[in-house]
Amino acid sequence: MNLATLLDCVAASLAWVARASWQASVVAALVLLAQFLLRGRVSARWRYNLWLLVVARLLLPSMPGTRFSPFNWLHFNTAAQVVASPEILRTSVASATPVRRVPPFAVGAMSARIELPRDQTVAAENIPAISDDASADVEAGEIIVVPTAGPIAGAAAGAAPSRAVESRSQKALATTPASVVPPQSEAVSRPMISLRQVLAAAWCLGFLGRVLRVIWATRQLALIVRSLPEVRDPEIIRAVGQCATLLRLRRSPIVLEAPVGTGPALAGVLRPRLLLPAAALRGLGRNELRLVVLHELVHLRRGDLALNWLLAILHAVHWFNPVVWFAFVRLRGDRELACDELVLSTSPPARRGDDCRDYGRAILKLLRPPTAGALPGLAVGV
Repeated sequence: MNLATLLDCVAASLAWVARASWQASVVAALVLLAQFLLRGRVSARWRYNLWLLVVARLLLPSMPGTRFSPFNWLHFNTAAQVVASPEILRTSVASATPVRRVPPFAVGAMSARIELPRDQTVAAENIPAISDDASADVEAGEIIVVPTAGPIAGAAAGAAPSRAVESRSQKALATTPASVVPPQSEAVSRPMISLRQVLAAAWCLGFLGRVLRVIWATRQLALIVRSLPEVRDPEIIRAVGQCATLLRLRRSPIVLEAPVGTGPALAGVLRPRLLLPAAALRGLGRNELRLVVLHELVHLRRGDLALNWLLAILHAVHWFNPVVWFAFVRLRGDRELACDELVLSTSPPARRGDDCRDYGRAILKLLRPPTAGALPGLAVGV
C-alpha cells in the first residue's frame, strides 16, 4: 500500500468525521441557546449534562432519522445524490436518441474515426450489452455510435452514413482488424495528488500532533507523580477516608504532596492519586480542607478522569473544528461548578451557610498564578 492509497483511505473516513463534527457544532449551538434561555432555572449539574450531548454526537457514527431533527434545516446534496436524482435520470432518458451501429473501418486505403461530443448524454437503458462471445449480436470490433441533438449531432449524422458506406464497400479489402483509438479524455494524465489527499494529509498531521502532545503530557504527569512524597499525617488520612465514605467510594486514594505552585488535583485512572499542595496541607483550616478533598473525590466518583481521556481523543480527531474546542472548554468549566454544587449539597442544611463561606475562603487561598511547576493535562482539580 503506497502513500496515495493510504491517503485515499483516510479521506474516505474523513467524510464521517466531517459530518459528525458539523452536526456536533449544531448541537453545541443549541446547548448554548438552551443555557441562555434557562439561565438561573437549572442546576449546574444539568448545565454540565447538556454538554454531554455534544460528546455523544461526536461518538455516534450516525443519528436516528426523524422529521424533527435540527439537521434537516441544513441539507447538503452530495455528488452521488445529484447523479442518482430521479429528475436527472428522467431527463437523460428522454433526451437520448436511438443507438445505431457502424461496422469497423478498414485499415487499408482509408482509416477513419468518429469522435463524439464530450457533452452528449447517453441513456444506459438504450445501450445494448456487448458480450465477450464472438457470436453475440454485436460483431467483434463493431463500434457503437450514439448521435446527439444539435448542430454538432447533425453534422455527425450526415457524415457518419457516408463513412459507413465507404467502410462497407472496402470491407473485403480489410486484412487486419479495426483499431479503436481511445478518447482523448483518457489520454489526459491524472494529477499526482488530489485535493482530498492534501486534506487527508493535513488532518493526519494535526491528529498526530495532538496525540503526541497527550502522550508527552501523560509521561510528564507520570514522572511528577512518581517523584512526589506520600502524605502520612493521620489527621489528613482520616479526613480523606471520611470523605470517601460519605461519597460511597470503594476505597480512598493515596494522598501525595503536590509540588509548590500547583493546586489540588486528582491523577490516575486505574490507580487514582490525590495531590494536595503544601498550601492546602498547612494553610487551610480543618473544614476548609475537608471541602477541598470532597471536591476532588467528587471528580473520582463521577469518572472525570476517564472522561478526560475520551475528550483528549475526540479533541485529536476533531482538532480542526474550533467549535469543539470551545465546547470542551465550557464543558470543563461547567463540570467544576457541578462538583462545587455537589460538595455543598452534602452539607447539612443547618451548616450549609458556614460551609459555603469556608469553601469560598479555601478557593481564594488556593488561587495562585500558574507557574512552571504546574501539572500537565489529564489531571482534574480545583
